[in-house]
Amino acid sequence: MACTGTYDGPPASGDGAAAFGKVVSLLGDGLGDVSICGLDLEVACVTSASNGDFLLEPLPVAADVVVTMDKPEHLRTAYLHHTDVAQEWQKTLMPSALVDTMTSRVDTEFDPTLGHVMFILWAGPDYGAFDRVPDVTFTIDAPGAVTFYQASGGLPDPELDATSSSGSGGAFNLPPGTWSVTFSGGGVTCEPWFSPDFTPGGPIAVPAIAGWASYMDLVCT
Repeated sequence: MACTGTYDGPPASGDGAAAFGKVVSLLGDGLGDVSICGLDLEVACVTSASNGDFLLEPLPVAADVVVTMDKPEHLRTAYLHHTDVAQEWQKTLMPSALVDTMTSRVDTEFDPTLGHVMFILWAGPDYGAFDRVPDVTFTIDAPGAVTFYQASGGLPDPELDATSSSGSGGAFNLPPGTWSVTFSGGGVTCEPWFSPDFTPGGPIAVPAIAGWASYMDLVCT
């Protein structure tokens, strides 16, 4: 879900924290008219500019938040974020048609009454400059979850039992709620960019929201 792109919009006002950056299409073009909100936060929603730029503020300082992005005919995506992380956001929204292709690869269908989780593992703190992390196993304690790993081309590969060179995967069709996720193997420890109080090697609490994909960036060292 991360992609190259440079934010050209106004700076944050300094009143609290902010999420800022650019939303792009799979082709890397700026994606406008994306509704961007803070889940359960007292912050006014914003709409991305025609070049994809957005600035959402004020957000609570030093807090875990969930920022949602919604555009017709695209996967509704909820990004897990910690507001101490001031790095520019560079996010890609996935067309709904591609989601159907992904679910069919693992012999299931996208259920809009259930939640979904996706992740990318980065080998360093700057996702514009570092490689992905292979050979890591992802587990989630949600009943009925259909887990998957993505091949280097980006589509789920049912033959994979750990991350490939794309370092990505997730789970479809989770009952709405909060579920425990763990990452292990590959000779690395993976920590989320959100949740600074995370214990290395421990579980991560991830919300599953009906009809949405909860998305995580993690750094592995």
